[in-house]
Formats: sequence, C-alpha cells, structure tokens
Amino acid sequence: MEMIAGLLEPSEGRIFINEKPSDGPSGHLLGYMPEQPILYEQLTGIEFTRFIVALYTCTLSEENEERIQHYFEKFEMTPYANRQIRHYSQGMKRKISLIAVLSYDPPILMLDEPTNGLDPKGIRQINSLLRELADRSKTVFVSTHILPIAEKLCDRLAIIDKGQLIAEGSLAELRQKSQMTTDLEEIFLNLTNPENAETL
Repeated sequence: MEMIAGLLEPSEGRIFINEKPSDGPSGHLLGYMPEQPILYEQLTGIEFTRFIVALYTCTLSEENEERIQHYFEKFEMTPYANRQIRHYSQGMKRKISLIAVLSYDPPILMLDEPTNGLDPKGIRQINSLLRELADRSKTVFVSTHILPIAEKLCDRLAIIDKGQLIAEGSLAELRQKSQMTTDLEEIFLNLTNPENAETL
C-alpha cells in the first residue's frame, strides 16, 4: 500500500494509477489513510481537515467546505471540530483522518484498517459509507484483518500470506478455489494452511 501511495520505492517494477506512475503527480487521484495516521495534534480537527484539503486541491472552494461540513456531521464530529486533536480519543482520531481524506474527494480511496479503534456504531458508519462510495463508482481499496467485515463489504477479495498474494477474486471464486462453501474466515484458514500449499 505504501508503494501504491508513493511512500515506498518498489524494489522492481512500476505502479500506475489511472495510467500515471504512483511516484509521479498522481495528486488528488488517490486518498490514502495509513493504519497509523500522522496527525498534527496541535491543530483542531477542522484546521487539520482544511489543511489537508488545501494541500491536495490547492484551494478551499465552497464545494470543498460543504464537503468538509458534510463529513463532520455524518461522523458526528461537529461538536469536536474546534477541539485540538491531541484531546481526541483513538476512535475520533481515526474519524478525523478519514474525514480529511474524504473531503478532497479523491476517485480512489486506499484505507489501511479503517475501523481500528472505533465502537460498533462507528464501524457501521464507515462500512456503510464505503459501500455507498463504491456503489457511486469510486475505487475503495481496504486492508483489514477483520474477515467478517471484508466478507460483507468487499466485491473482490485478496488473501496475502507471509507477504505473498495467494488468492484473489470474488467470495464465490475463493470458495471455488478452496473447494469450500463456508465463510471467508474458514476459507482464509484453509488457503493459508501449509499442508495445502502444494495444491493451490
């Protein structure tokens, strides 16, 4: 994910986003939220979000500002907009990081463990929003170890074991590959079982 985001140089090959190299001026095409987001904790939530939007779009247009306010309200962060981030809980920091990414409206979202630190309501809010964005033709790339969320949320799935991509496809395709009709967790355990390695 860091290579796609242009933060880590590949040892070989190149990565392209919409025909542009990921280490080049892909700009606002990609919105990346790492598992451990870097936040300027002396800023308030609204200051940080406006800073990120201005950084990627070079402007704070009326449309951008409306989008910022929309996501603050959607994630119930409006009462905390003018509070310094250092006073936020872990879940609130996760929300403000996601709000900042969403507010400059990139067509591609890449999110690493987006529900970490959130309560069940927050998890449902984010999952519902990501599904809505995908249905509006945005590309949403999510990395998660919570397999029920991946099974429920994702159109396509990829299983990585020890740094190697061992299977990808829809849930139906993974079921066919593993010769199982059960849930994603059981499929994952089956495909990552060393005893099955020669048969994959």
